[in-house]
Amino acid sequence: MTSVASQSPPIIIQELVASFDRTRAQHDLTRLCTPAFAGRRIGTEGHERAQVWLTETMRALGLTVTTFDFTMEQPVLDLSALPTLDILEPDGTVQRSFLHRREFAEHPRSADCPTTIIGPVRPWRDDSDLHGAWVMLDRRPQGQDLAALAVQLSRQGPVGLLLAQAIGEQGYLAKRVMASPPIALPGLVVRADLVPSLIGVQMRASVPIRRIFASGAHVLGRVAGADPAFDNTPLLLGAHYDGVGDDPGGTRIPGAADNAAGVAVVLEVARALVRVAAPPRRPIILAAFDGEEVNALGSQAYAHDLKRQGLVPLVINLDGAARFNEAAWVEPGGPADALVAALDRAGQWLEIPLILGAVGSDNRRYAAQGFPTVGVALGGVGGHTPADVPGQVDLAAVELAGRLLLATIGQLVF
Repeated sequence: MTSVASQSPPIIIQELVASFDRTRAQHDLTRLCTPAFAGRRIGTEGHERAQVWLTETMRALGLTVTTFDFTMEQPVLDLSALPTLDILEPDGTVQRSFLHRREFAEHPRSADCPTTIIGPVRPWRDDSDLHGAWVMLDRRPQGQDLAALAVQLSRQGPVGLLLAQAIGEQGYLAKRVMASPPIALPGLVVRADLVPSLIGVQMRASVPIRRIFASGAHVLGRVAGADPAFDNTPLLLGAHYDGVGDDPGGTRIPGAADNAAGVAVVLEVARALVRVAAPPRRPIILAAFDGEEVNALGSQAYAHDLKRQGLVPLVINLDGAARFNEAAWVEPGGPADALVAALDRAGQWLEIPLILGAVGSDNRRYAAQGFPTVGVALGGVGGHTPADVPGQVDLAAVELAGRLLLATIGQLVF
């Protein structure tokens, strides 16, 4: 996909595009990142407050608002306290305390270890004596391979596992809250460049993790369609509002690029659509999706429900609207030719380059049900870390995403 020479869109689309207000979008973005919403992790009070605010905001825009409630089938990872990692002197005094999120972090599949455990750090070798040791792995097995290795190593009596991890460009280790079944041992990730300094030292660490089952809700604002022929094929535009949540102890992870910026775009697109004098032919659902950070299980439940109702929505999902890196990424799914064509024309009109790229988000859950779907992403920095703050969001990218979506939606509903 790519854009070519600019053309003139219909007047109604020109008016829609021109009505996008980046100042209002910035206000919504900033509001979603406030401490009151506590990083918007599903299952927290901050997340519930964000849901209420989104509901009230959509109603104030003149949308008919409902929620789609769901209960997680898998648990969410929660830190009951801040993990610790200390290097000890031979006499047991602390030589150095490592910084959580900057130098080490919990492995998302760690077993719960609420009390501190002391042991030497030893590299894993077949002939190693691992009894009572924190074992440093020289590779990073994933999924079932990690689980099987932890069971194998646990028979040798270690106290926990350490895995090296590269830091992001902002200097943080990313947070994950998708709670796959815990492995047989406590686990920490350590900044890769610090690994050599740990081998052979006496280490004391804790990993206070719990897994909780939580409920969530999509917030859905609806605009009625004027033509009954489109009743079963509404346009569904959404962006996920849930985040990974703040850490214990006050470390904030506001989730600006991932994905408050996307939600701010959807809200501003909604403002533009409800102000158009002519009603849309096709019904429109403006959605703040929930549960994306936990394997998009909220959208999985909603997609099943839409199919049960006999609806076949045209789905556009925006995940990432904080930086424009030369082109917008588009991931088609299902029979998406009409959506892709509309996006391509919008890109041509606005001279916004589009390329095919991976958008691993809610869109894949709708595509899996056979719905025409596109995921759209412009990018961002600092995702899942304390660096993901509103100040890192490029408002020009927010506006560009909104204009692209309005030019696309206008073709599909008017």
